[in-house]
Amino acid sequence: MVKIMIFLHGTTIMHKNALDRSREGRVKQVLDGEESLYDFATYIPVGNAVRKLQTWKKQGAEIVYLSSHKREEEVEKDKAVLRDHGTDNIPSDTTICMHSEMFGTWRSMIMYPKKRVMLLLFGHPCENEYQEIKFS
Repeated sequence: MVKIMIFLHGTTIMHKNALDRSREGRVKQVLDGEESLYDFATYIPVGNAVRKLQTWKKQGAEIVYLSSHKREEEVEKDKAVLRDHGTDNIPSDTTICMHSEMFGTWRSMIMYPKKRVMLLLFGHPCENEYQEIKFS
């Protein structure tokens, strides 16, 4: 099985006010310190990111998300985004937390390399809790 590691912020999800903006427009928002940049709980999928993830999963890849967040409250917001079902809150194959007979989100992992800790979840992120695993 192939593992694909994806940086969560800016690659898979983006700040909500970046919707319908060009890449250049999004970069300008970042440089200008646009306020929704720091509202991580409201981040939305980037363009066709969900479709790309679906394709890779159909091909048998395991997706691992990487986050730059270190503080617990920020990581909690990342968890919420990974559990997201869109504006209608209906699990589907077009949301970050995918539910489908052919493919879906079956695991989620958050790693803290410096702390030597990993949070691991088996099943759909919206239906299960993360378990902490410590490495010595």
